[in-house]
Amino acid sequence: MIKLLDLLDIEKYNRPLELYENLWHTINEITLNPNNAAEIFGDVNNGKFQIGDIIYLYNIKQIHNPYNDKKTFYNIQFHPENNITSIPTGTSTKEQYIKILNTMYKIILDFINEVKPDYIGISSMDNDGSKNYHTVYNNLTKSNTIPGYERKNVNLEFNTPQGKGRFIVLKRKDI
Repeated sequence: MIKLLDLLDIEKYNRPLELYENLWHTINEITLNPNNAAEIFGDVNNGKFQIGDIIYLYNIKQIHNPYNDKKTFYNIQFHPENNITSIPTGTSTKEQYIKILNTMYKIILDFINEVKPDYIGISSMDNDGSKNYHTVYNNLTKSNTIPGYERKNVNLEFNTPQGKGRFIVLKRKDI
């Protein structure tokens, strides 16, 4: 039987700590992790955060449940300040994109830990087929990344005075 101390003498296991630390840091940065979020100003329902030169707002409120099953349904909307249309503005580096995802992830986790809603709809306004944040939300909610929730729907449509849009809906697993 090989002991851990024996492995330390084998060249391929005797890597410099610097390489290990860099690899761990990189993996940690690209993994959804609330510790990698930007500083958030606000409370569990409303607030803002800044990534690069763009200030993002978030608003969470209970709305009519489109499934009519008497369960609570909350809408979460993220958008750049003064741009409710959800069309990405400015240029974002990959690092900024990851920071945006981590910050949204933290906001959602904080909300579900406090409120424990039955459904969460993450909304995005549609604009003439232009690229919008629906793709960002799709990446954010893949593979059951929100603990205790699963995706129920990725294209539930809605209409508002500001225009048409879509929800990605997360459903609490225990309902």
